Amino acid sequence: MDVASLRLNSGRRMPIIGMGTSEKKPHFPGSRSEMKEAVSEALRIGYRHFDCAFVYKNEAEVGEALKEAMESGQVLREDLFITTKLPPHYNDPALVREALDSSLKWLKLDYVDLYLIHVPFSIDREYLKAIGEEKMYQKPEEPDKFYTSMDHSKIWQGMEKLVDEGLVRSIGLSNFNQQQIQHVIDNCSIKPANLQVECHAYLPERELLNFCNQHKIVLTAFAPLGSPAFAKATCAGEPVLLEDPVVKKVGDKHKKSPAQVLLRWLIQRNICVLPKSVNKVRLKENFDVLDFALDEADVEEMNTLGTKNLRYFLYEPSEDSPDYPFPRSKAA
Repeated sequence: MDVASLRLNSGRRMPIIGMGTSEKKPHFPGSRSEMKEAVSEALRIGYRHFDCAFVYKNEAEVGEALKEAMESGQVLREDLFITTKLPPHYNDPALVREALDSSLKWLKLDYVDLYLIHVPFSIDREYLKAIGEEKMYQKPEEPDKFYTSMDHSKIWQGMEKLVDEGLVRSIGLSNFNQQQIQHVIDNCSIKPANLQVECHAYLPERELLNFCNQHKIVLTAFAPLGSPAFAKATCAGEPVLLEDPVVKKVGDKHKKSPAQVLLRWLIQRNICVLPKSVNKVRLKENFDVLDFALDEADVEEMNTLGTKNLRYFLYEPSEDSPDYPFPRSKAA
């Protein structure tokens, strides 16, 4: 099945719809065992793009589903587009290869199509080991020991070596701000091909998208639906994007769900989308967004939602890092 795709500056093509594989952990209880079946179902539906990460701790489950699909002849490796990410406690040029090797082993692959630096802040691996890896997402008691300040251009050199060695096809960044991206661009041999950030109708990232377009960097949206479960659990009092009256109104007009409207709005901006679900019905619904289009009036109405400028994923425990990418809260 052919899926619409975007061309990366590396020359590779990336399907414009992918499946996110992050789970509710570590913030909520979750079940890793759901992921293998969810990926298998997504493959049956037609998904070929899967977004993974070392820190999701479920790459082995994803890998099992991919391996079974390839061995059965359901898909060929060249038809898949697999992304994974360098974790913050490996944000060191000397550790980049080690982290990727672990991901490749879990994913049961010889290479990945896209490798991203997951976050711009770096965590001291030995210190994390001493206090326990489960504390990675908690506000550190000793931030000066917990965080290291690593030059992103040096980490990037480690990423470039992976391309030269044939272990990754394209490389990119995630959760970096414009200034941090520019520093990498100014000091690179291989330009970032992709930037993955939170992006949705409440956080349209217009300036960042323009910047990426100028540098021929494809933007990918995680939390394209506003991550409703996360929003309700951690952002009490904030509006829930899927329940917005404007989104529902546009959906009623096209006989489409709010989720389909939100994904279509991003796709029409040439943004890759990574909706996340382990529910079979929602997986199918999220994939079926290429058979309709929003007209100019729809787009204008959807664009009004961007005035909220609402970011759900602030990574607030990491505000003490010198490389924290967002404006700090007053309490920090």
